[in-house]
Amino acid sequence: MISTRIDWVREHCRLLRAISAEFRQTRPFDGLTIGTGIHLEAKTVALLLTLRDGGARLVSTGNLNTTQPDAVEALRAQGVTVIGAPTKDSAVHAAYLDEVLAAEPGVCWSAAPCSRQTGTSNRGGAAQDIVSSYTGRG
Repeated sequence: MISTRIDWVREHCRLLRAISAEFRQTRPFDGLTIGTGIHLEAKTVALLLTLRDGGARLVSTGNLNTTQPDAVEALRAQGVTVIGAPTKDSAVHAAYLDEVLAAEPGVCWSAAPCSRQTGTSNRGGAAQDIVSSYTGRG
């Protein structure tokens, strides 16, 4: 039985389900920490859990104004480190992003402007690779 939107997404996104099954066997991200500052909702939870199935250690926070509490709870229940909680305060959100960077991720994926994460940052190069889905929309 599908009890939540997150369960529904994991059940009905066949591509993610297939990738997740492959990742559980191949473990391509073993030893890699992935830091994220993205919209946390049902679809991104499914994606993050797929990365976790590939062996990644995840350290995540949500986006300013868009973090869904059920997504945070679901990730935490699955052993994902989620920094902070939903917030509309940009200073609080910036502190959450700094905590993600403090975990020294090898890859950082953020919807925030990349100026917060320059690849060398004030953390001495914590993020080797930065993936940004920032669109410039507020």
